Amino acid sequence: DEDFANLLNLVCQAAARSGAERIFLRLLQTDPLVDVALQRGFVPCGRELLFSTSRHPRTPSGQRVSPRRRRPNDDYDLFRLYNASTPAVARFVSGMTFDQWQASQERHRGRHREFVHEIDGQIRGWLHTVQRFGSSQLQVSMHPEEETSAAALVEFGLMQLGRAETVCCLVPEYQVILQRWLAQRDFNITSEYGTLVRSMVAPARKEE
Repeated sequence: DEDFANLLNLVCQAAARSGAERIFLRLLQTDPLVDVALQRGFVPCGRELLFSTSRHPRTPSGQRVSPRRRRPNDDYDLFRLYNASTPAVARFVSGMTFDQWQASQERHRGRHREFVHEIDGQIRGWLHTVQRFGSSQLQVSMHPEEETSAAALVEFGLMQLGRAETVCCLVPEYQVILQRWLAQRDFNITSEYGTLVRSMVAPARKEE
């Protein structure tokens, strides 16, 4: 625990010197290091459920979608989707502005692709697939008014992943409809994660 606390302090100091506004930390809900992080100024900002399956995806049925690959000029429309699909409390903690949203995007190793689902020229859904060492990951976000298309978007993502040995999908607790659909597709909840955040604005100013 002491080593972890020292590591957190070093990370926070480096982040403050580089001008970072926030540091995010994802841990298992039951990890004893959560208490250590809370003692170092981190606060809870979200809970996620990890769904996984080792079964080969079945042939898609029902509604179909035809997403296209994400383009650089899609960023602002995706920010609007983020605002529409994420509760205000979560947005307040993770980032309210376009620049904060961009800075909070996770980087992934391995082969990854992003798709967007458009309706009448507006982006109403986003899909991210990651493939690495036989394990694959899905990330999905849908506009609340288009949640019936979430299943079709996930089906499309599963087809992109082919015969991956394991497929995982990390779902925020507020995406209830997506959770139900994954359960119907033989996905099981394997673990629960909590995300913590620490604001670095005040420490950075103090150090200056």
